[in-house]
Amino acid sequence: MKKIMLLATVGIFMIPTTVLSQSAASSAGIGLAIPSDANVYWKGGTRLEFGDSGFTAKINTQIQPRYEFTDNDSGDNTSSFRMRRARVQIEGTALDKEFSYRIQQDFVGTSSGGTRAPDLRDAYIQWNASEAFSVRMGQFKTAAGRQENNSSSKLQFPDRTVASDYFTISRAQGARISGKLGDSASFVAGIFNGESDGEGRNRPGVDTNHTADIGLRASLIGDIDSHEEGDISMTQDFALGGGVSYTFSDSENDLGAGLVGVDTHRVTADLNMKYNGFSTHGEFFFLDSDPDLDGADFQAVGGYAQVGYFFVPKKWEVAARYGLIDCDDGNASGVCSGNDLVHEVGASLNHFFWGHNLKAQLAYTHLNEDTVDSAGSDVTTNKVIFQVAAYF
Repeated sequence: MKKIMLLATVGIFMIPTTVLSQSAASSAGIGLAIPSDANVYWKGGTRLEFGDSGFTAKINTQIQPRYEFTDNDSGDNTSSFRMRRARVQIEGTALDKEFSYRIQQDFVGTSSGGTRAPDLRDAYIQWNASEAFSVRMGQFKTAAGRQENNSSSKLQFPDRTVASDYFTISRAQGARISGKLGDSASFVAGIFNGESDGEGRNRPGVDTNHTADIGLRASLIGDIDSHEEGDISMTQDFALGGGVSYTFSDSENDLGAGLVGVDTHRVTADLNMKYNGFSTHGEFFFLDSDPDLDGADFQAVGGYAQVGYFFVPKKWEVAARYGLIDCDDGNASGVCSGNDLVHEVGASLNHFFWGHNLKAQLAYTHLNEDTVDSAGSDVTTNKVIFQVAAYF
């Protein structure tokens, strides 16, 4: 498997070189030829276009090396270098943009017992039935959460807030319809395998239960890209946008008493503003878990507010944020287990060498877990991160 992945990676990086080499060889009369309308150039990635066939491809490489120092109340301190992300993404269109596609592989991947293993992130094909309506099938992110759906290459902080990580689902396998609602609004609605017994990314369904979602997004004032954090474009006219989503999951999970049916409701809402280098991003989360097991249900509420300002236009940005999770007196699971509240405070200093394509980020995060046990003390974690983020 490792050999296959290595060969695939080499092949991906060789595509532009091969096309250019063939073009040079053809002009030299060597005998290799490619279509005369082939075009290779860089614009947000290495692009290949073949006019007669109506096929295009864009290749991106994402690399995020970092240094982390972590001061743990509940464990040993750590000081280490790590590779946060190392990804290759290919996306494009076919049949004169009637179809589009994307495949993204992360060679760092997910953690298992402390060792990270490569995994497939996105893989889908989309039919663009018209300029206003499309159908997608494969593996991709659900509608839950604006920051979760924000590209990791366009974040103001090295990591997403703990609130976003807790309340959202991220990627799953399924199908979706999407479309435009006038000139400034859009919608998505999808159905996925679900959350039973670890279903989600790179995992087929294990039962007949599913997850369904719907999301709405609109530019309320002016023109705003809510999925690019910060205002590196130095927006000249005040711009405001927002979105809402609802997700329902019908699943079966092991809650310590065998498989138990669980109905999970998620609601998210966000507002985003940009003006002349100043930006704000805020998001609200609600999670209701209702298992078929007495006393195991809970409701968690959370959110975050994030502000940023380019004190040197398009070059230097400072950002700050506050996040909160109300864990329903410790009844909620995950990071909420045993905690009444989880607070997050952070600041980031960002230097942009080449927009979001190449930047350096120095960030500090303070996480405070307010335990339910009144006799126990709060658990705090302080983290300093320096990260170089490249997206070519």
